[in-house]
Amino acid sequence: MQALIGWIVHVYAALAVVPFIPFFIIWIALYFVYKNKKKAMNISMDMTTLLLVGSVTAMFNDIFKSGFGFWLILLFFLTAFGLLGGLQNRLKGRLDVKKLVKALWRFGFLALSALYVLFLFIGLGKYIYSM
Repeated sequence: MQALIGWIVHVYAALAVVPFIPFFIIWIALYFVYKNKKKAMNISMDMTTLLLVGSVTAMFNDIFKSGFGFWLILLFFLTAFGLLGGLQNRLKGRLDVKKLVKALWRFGFLALSALYVLFLFIGLGKYIYSM
């Protein structure tokens, strides 16, 4: 069982190093399966968000010498869930959790992608400056 868990961790780490390469691979594979660009894009975004959480966490922890990266991302998601849920409840009078989670997950993809690019440049600058 430990070997399986170790293998899964290594595969996740390898894919999370550059999460946009698996995004395009997944998108191309799903497009050929479903012949639907929108469905392929949505599923690719959902799967890449998982990789981005790991990447952005590692980059945040490395840049700021912290262990708080994952918890900050979790705090962001929970706060956004509460705010969007309250807004949805005020506008529609009810809470549609499935729509809320889907919207939050897709927004998370955009936010984490922007943070990935930002942290990539900060990390490169920090590395070059330290040379």
